[in-house]
Amino acid sequence: MNDVPDTTPGAMLRRCGTLMLACGVIALAGCGGGGGGDAPPPPPPPAPDVSVSGWVGERSAWAQTSIRLSCADGSERSTISTTEGRYALTLPGAALPCLVQAQSSDGRTLWSAAAGAGTANVTPLSDAIVARTLRQPTGSLYADAGFARRLSAPAIAAAHADLLASVGGATLGTEAHPITTAVSGAVATDPLVLANGRLQDDLSNKGVSAPLLSHALARRDRPTDIRAALAAGSARAALGLPTVQGVGAVEPQAVRGRFYWLQGTPAALFALSTDLTFASRDGARTWEPMPRLLYATQRFKGRLWGLGPDGLRASVDDGRTWGLAVEGSALGLPQPVGFGLDLSADGRLWLKRRCSHPCETPLPTLVTSDGIGWSETQELFGAVDWPTGEPPSRTYTLVDWNVVRTCVGTQCTESPALDWQISMLLPLNGSSEVVARGLTSPGVQAPLALSAEGAQWRPLANIPFNRMVRVSPTRLVVRHAEVDQSPFASDDNGQHWAEAPITPGSDWRPAGADTRLRGSWPGSLEMSVDAGAQWLSVPDADSRAAWVHSPGGAILRWQNDERRSLLLSTDGGRTWTESLRLAGDTFGQALGWLGDRFGVGDSTGALRTSRDGREWVRVNAPPISGSMNAVAGTPSYWTLQTVELVCCFTGKVELWQSADQGRTWTAAPEPVKRTGAALSCNGALYASRQDPAMYGESASELWIREASASAWRHIVVPAVIQRLRCERDALHLMPADARDHGELVSADHGATWTPIGRPSTLTSFDGARWWSVGRSSITLWPQ
Repeated sequence: MNDVPDTTPGAMLRRCGTLMLACGVIALAGCGGGGGGDAPPPPPPPAPDVSVSGWVGERSAWAQTSIRLSCADGSERSTISTTEGRYALTLPGAALPCLVQAQSSDGRTLWSAAAGAGTANVTPLSDAIVARTLRQPTGSLYADAGFARRLSAPAIAAAHADLLASVGGATLGTEAHPITTAVSGAVATDPLVLANGRLQDDLSNKGVSAPLLSHALARRDRPTDIRAALAAGSARAALGLPTVQGVGAVEPQAVRGRFYWLQGTPAALFALSTDLTFASRDGARTWEPMPRLLYATQRFKGRLWGLGPDGLRASVDDGRTWGLAVEGSALGLPQPVGFGLDLSADGRLWLKRRCSHPCETPLPTLVTSDGIGWSETQELFGAVDWPTGEPPSRTYTLVDWNVVRTCVGTQCTESPALDWQISMLLPLNGSSEVVARGLTSPGVQAPLALSAEGAQWRPLANIPFNRMVRVSPTRLVVRHAEVDQSPFASDDNGQHWAEAPITPGSDWRPAGADTRLRGSWPGSLEMSVDAGAQWLSVPDADSRAAWVHSPGGAILRWQNDERRSLLLSTDGGRTWTESLRLAGDTFGQALGWLGDRFGVGDSTGALRTSRDGREWVRVNAPPISGSMNAVAGTPSYWTLQTVELVCCFTGKVELWQSADQGRTWTAAPEPVKRTGAALSCNGALYASRQDPAMYGESASELWIREASASAWRHIVVPAVIQRLRCERDALHLMPADARDHGELVSADHGATWTPIGRPSTLTSFDGARWWSVGRSSITLWPQ
């Protein structure tokens, strides 16, 4: 119950008297009770104003350019450069240090640092020094007091020394400091301006751009590594990207594979995946990765033949070494040259062909009778592939539901084989035996039986059966029918089966001397590089919105269950806490980076933002009819993709834009609107059609909108785009023909592209190591 105050005149006078008495006591205390105490010291005088000035440009001046100082106390100052590229600003000395940003009219941005009063030039050299000082690519910097507070004169001096060590092969020709030495007199002959031009010429001759150098200085630890990479003209090495392994090189450590085929002979078994081949020469007891991918193998004319993406190869030592037999380009064929090898009953080797893209008409099959001369044929070949390399002495034909015809030469006999219906006859590779497979029924494995002559049949224990190989008089190996299972082996001619693992199958798997993995593939996989003392989550690179990084180091990712929540890590992914619980369905949740804050939307239409991943603010969202699917942006321009489902299928897709941080929304302009979604990376927005199956060649369209630009511009890309993603502030492009090529990476807003990674994988960095994560394997790259 609330009290009601007494408002009578007597009560009010009593309160005033009490208040006056209290005021008198306070006044006496302030005078020291009349005891003559010292007066408090006066406040310090305000810090005097200081001047920051400099020159802005590359080889020539950036005239009439916007200059902005973002200072450690949170204040900002701005001006416009002169026609000679000069600027000057006055600000309180207490505001320093400050970030200096120059934005040209065409959208380019350069950064510098003002650690104290005086000169602060803004050039590609100062941009590289800032990137090194903050250990942050300048393309993704934004005006923030937190970045400014990390600047200091000693830190800038150390970064300058690292820059000189990194470009030691290029003679700058001056001892002038790129930031603090004033550009005086004629700009065209100034030593600092000339040194900047010489450095850019040297980088250009080596195929490295100035933005890429800044990116390398931000991401690489040792300047000597950058110097060696620049001397070799390797943008990949300068950025610290994985090195593509050449033919014959040792493969990176394969962590896990999904094996879809088993082929070979008693001397050499091959377990094949979409991007890795393992060989066993002891009957599937131990396996080792091969240095090349094989789609198929076949024994023919005394040699082992292997078909891979680089052509058809032959081996005389059971696959230890290979020689190129038929190169795809020599036959005028698209890569790869084929996908299957079969041996017909008349002793010919058949090479089945396919197109890299859908064909209007099937390609003719290639056939050879001696392995030397090849010809095209339109013959239909449906016989099974016999493993001996010569016409079989005995053939088997299913003529009724359980009647098998056996022929030796021209002599044939027919007899009922089994008391169950046979669905197919398959050869037992490595011998002249044959396997009969029965019909399957729900929940029951198909019966199997083995025969050496077609008259007597011996039942085998049920096994999920695909292809069987005999590797000894008593040992059989069979590929599991499930794609993600290891082969099975039997040492008693198929009466009992046990798994023959490709990799150790415990709760953790070794991947190096002190590197171990645990968890299920792919979402909850964890890695330890210190023999299990600490564990680090491995990025799920196959999910386009799995992980979002901020320049400050915070990481957000979806919870890998049905809780519809976000997890936050501030220690590089080592530990995670719940950041935000979302409402609505799991579909229609959008997570992205908006240039200076995280953005997340849920299927109820709510849009929230956060600078640190802890405190979230709800902002206005467009009136959408579907669900949010993607959010991205720069500090001045946000985009939001919405998708409307129609009977569980994707219907209307829209791209919305906001130039006032979510206060108002409008439809994005054409043709960017037709792309459906945008991606934020390295301080810019990218929009592209990323589904070549739907859009065809138009999927290679790519647009960019940089932070200071007022419109989108088109980028020419070197491949048809299957997928775009951002990793370590670099744009990663997965080509549509990714089965045969790795990713392409650009650290300079699409100006140059560098190939990395392995076929059929997305390359991801976890803060310590690079990974290639694909549908069929996870690979840890050696550093």
